Amino acid sequence: MSIRRGTPLLAWYRALRGAYGAQRWWPARSRFEVVLGAILTQGVAWSNVEKALQALRCAGLLTPGAVRRAPLARVARLIRPAGYFNQKARAIKGFVRFLHAGHGGRFDRMLGTPTAALRQGLLRLRGIGPELATRVVTNAWKRTAPRRVVAEFELRAQKALRREELRRPPPKSRTISSRIAAPMNAISISVRTG
Repeated sequence: MSIRRGTPLLAWYRALRGAYGAQRWWPARSRFEVVLGAILTQGVAWSNVEKALQALRCAGLLTPGAVRRAPLARVARLIRPAGYFNQKARAIKGFVRFLHAGHGGRFDRMLGTPTAALRQGLLRLRGIGPELATRVVTNAWKRTAPRRVVAEFELRAQKALRREELRRPPPKSRTISSRIAAPMNAISISVRTG
């Protein structure tokens, strides 16, 4: 694998994809499941996230309304395989409150919200930092990700790869489409937790 300075970002991404394969591991059935997966995947392998999502599915807690009605302790117990379950349960419940208070509990009402405003709203929530907010916006709403945030994904992959040719930064651009940002994020998570 050889990456040269000035190579378009798409080629840089293709080199990573060549090294790690296509990352089709975000098997969400709904936008809410994407959000849950994004919260649950923090600091844990995807296989553990799948266990937590399956437990929520079996308990009938894969809708914002169901999670809103469920006690925090029950949500925490169900997502235990994903680690940091008390913190993540609070983040999930906080997101559901945000969705309900600002958008009537409906994802379709969020679609008209500008990307920057949506991301800023998410950043105000406890347990949701810049990377997680971008992951949600990029994967759940298929929005473009700010270049500086995508650079965080790339940097993590670069460090994990420990390959000199990928230590050089990719070309600069202001934004990157979700078509590339979402899989780039997936690769960076796989590299980190794999």
